Amino acid sequence: MKKTLLIVLLLIVGYSQKPIDETILIDIDGNSYKTVKIG
Repeated sequence: MKKTLLIVLLLIVGYSQKPIDETILIDIDGNSYKTVKIG
């Protein structure tokens, strides 16, 4: 679980350098995905 959270954090940091309407997929429980808007 902690590893997944770390990866998500790294993704958010990486994608935060891109356009505001950039979206990423976050792994939830290893199956479902949630689209999050940055900005």
